[in-house]
Amino acid sequence: MKNINKSLELSLLIIFLFLFVSCYSQETPSIPKWFEPAIESSHSVFEEDKEILNYNFSEIINDKRCEFIGYIGDNYQKMCMHFDKVEKESNTTYRVIGYSVVKSNKCSFSGYIQIIDIRELNEYEYGVDDFMKGQVKRQGICIARYNFEQDNTQENSGIFSGILLLRWYIDNKLNYDDINDDSDNYSNNQFLGIWSSYSTNEKKKCAWGQYRIPDCGDLDIGAAEFSVNPVYASNGWDIDSSNNCSKISSSWYGDYSVEIDLPHSNLKENTEAYIVTYAIIYQPDECKYYKMQLNSNDIFDCEVMTTTTDSISFRAIGDFTPNTEGKPLVTLYKKDDKFYISGPFIFDSNYKTDMLIEIEKVK
Repeated sequence: MKNINKSLELSLLIIFLFLFVSCYSQETPSIPKWFEPAIESSHSVFEEDKEILNYNFSEIINDKRCEFIGYIGDNYQKMCMHFDKVEKESNTTYRVIGYSVVKSNKCSFSGYIQIIDIRELNEYEYGVDDFMKGQVKRQGICIARYNFEQDNTQENSGIFSGILLLRWYIDNKLNYDDINDDSDNYSNNQFLGIWSSYSTNEKKKCAWGQYRIPDCGDLDIGAAEFSVNPVYASNGWDIDSSNNCSKISSSWYGDYSVEIDLPHSNLKENTEAYIVTYAIIYQPDECKYYKMQLNSNDIFDCEVMTTTTDSISFRAIGDFTPNTEGKPLVTLYKKDDKFYISGPFIFDSNYKTDMLIEIEKVK
């Protein structure tokens, strides 16, 4: 009986999505193959678990660690999507404000994302060497529909509508699921749908996402990361055919260092023992974090956890790494052309952790 109910649930969801997508385009008559594995490897908790709707998915939807990459039309014309604001309005409804860019045409839009199903994975994923095992309490996907209306006073404007799949997990809070971001086929925040012109009623298939683009045919020929098929390079991709995530990450390359005086109540003057130096070396072929005091030096190899235009966080890798409970070992921030550092093991001059400390980018 359990298997029958599961099959019925899966069939009903696929039928619903089939009808939803079909009503927007004759070009998309069925649920794409990329969608099916996520549904088949999970079960719905949408109706039975009302508590999960209390979580706020807006930070996942508007996560800035990686710019969206996308296309519009049968010729896979490059399309950039950007969300300025995502706000939760009800348990299932989120308000979105942003803009799209196609060629030289930038067009603002606003609209809604409506959650239609929240599903939990049948088997949790813990990443490389099960590094998240014991920390993941729940893990799954969220399926939603979206409708974004562009400003009709702007040139070549219309309406974006379609379906969205995002990945989440819960430890002590709801998180963007980047646990398997080392895998070649990793993706999140996957949008697929149709753009409909106000003036001509013309409809064009469009899609965008983070790290990968859903249902993009032979546009993406990359193995380890998104890479554009040279056939489509002239459709906007020759300007920057690289993965936008890599582009953001590389903007942080550099050597960073700061020296902090840690006063001691039994000493009238500071000594070398109470001076600590924090440093980060982040280059294309090197990532190291340093904490140096007299007779006490911590040096860890590291890797990027998240990247945005305003911050980049790192986790320690290798043997004898400190337990940060899934949080970054150290995060760099940029504000008003200045850089700051913060982390659970980084102290300011008052011995307080998780404080923003200004750090110099030495090269």
